[in-house]
Amino acid sequence: MVEKETEGQESVNTLDLLGLSSGEGVFVGVRSYSVQSSPIGDIDITLGTAVAAIGDLKSGKFQDQGEVKCYVGSTPTAYTLSRQPNNSYLFTPSATSYQGIPFQDGSAGMPFWEVKNLGISTGSYYRFPRKPELISSATITRASGYEAQFRSNDGHELLVIISSGDQYVHKKIKSSDTEYINQKVSFSAAELNKLRASAQALIQVVPFTIHTSTISGKKYYFINETVLSKTVTLN
Repeated sequence: MVEKETEGQESVNTLDLLGLSSGEGVFVGVRSYSVQSSPIGDIDITLGTAVAAIGDLKSGKFQDQGEVKCYVGSTPTAYTLSRQPNNSYLFTPSATSYQGIPFQDGSAGMPFWEVKNLGISTGSYYRFPRKPELISSATITRASGYEAQFRSNDGHELLVIISSGDQYVHKKIKSSDTEYINQKVSFSAAELNKLRASAQALIQVVPFTIHTSTISGKKYYFINETVLSKTVTLN
């Protein structure tokens, strides 16, 4: 029996799951693929965005650092991130640029970051992981547990997240940065029973690369994530 669904199912903030407890800041390019069902089959909706947070990563107390820009493309286009109430920065797609930042495979699609107040002017070093492919069923029975099966590569590590409303469970594993291979992650019945049943639950497969750089004596993380999100039924 599926209980009342939570409206507006949203992706989990994967930054909370990366476990970055030291350093002076983090800069993240996010390339998202949302799989939507249609009468002609599944359709991928692509969205590119960027996030930055500068300050004490452990406490979550961030600092206003003026203008933060992300450049992309062989002839670079600048995308200015907006400062949020907590002093983090976010690029939000607009009505005229609804797909956001056009991150692509290859070196030309990597973000280049600029924060003049900090003397930061650097690329993210690693390319974006290729889009994962979810192989396992889109119906999850909590009492039986679930083995998420997918194909992925190019990431240093990988998150698998199952969420229902504001509740989620996740696993983080090492990934392969050389081969597009079959991988799997198991969730037990005890883990899944923490989630509410819903016909609009979400599974996300998130390979990511991470580069640590010391600039003016301070440590910063530069992360590129590729996020595959698909609606699943959680019984």
